[in-house]
Amino acid sequence: MAIPSEVTTALGIIGGTLLSFCSIPQLVVMWKNRSARDVSMAWIVSLTLGLMVQSAYLILLEAWAGAIPLIVQVVLAVGVLGSKIVLDNGMFGMSTPLNAAPVQVETGGSDAKDAKIVSA
Repeated sequence: MAIPSEVTTALGIIGGTLLSFCSIPQLVVMWKNRSARDVSMAWIVSLTLGLMVQSAYLILLEAWAGAIPLIVQVVLAVGVLGSKIVLDNGMFGMSTPLNAAPVQVETGGSDAKDAKIVSA
């Protein structure tokens, strides 16, 4: 039994669309918390490279139902990678996660060397 090409194309588009947007929640959480500590650099770099290679392959095959969603995934993966770099390195004043506990300093005397940090 042959499956019509319209069905396989539709499956590719639907599956690709669902996969394309799966990085959006990760990006939202990273920027909301101003933290990317839980995102593995090795994972996001290997994912981005793999998506790029797979996209090139599908473009060469002119398999657009698969290539276009992968290109969207590449863009989002680059966004996650860039966000990780920015947030991990404290660029643009983003070094303190929003959910970090406030820090209080107690001074035991008039000298700054007597000061100690205590948690809130």
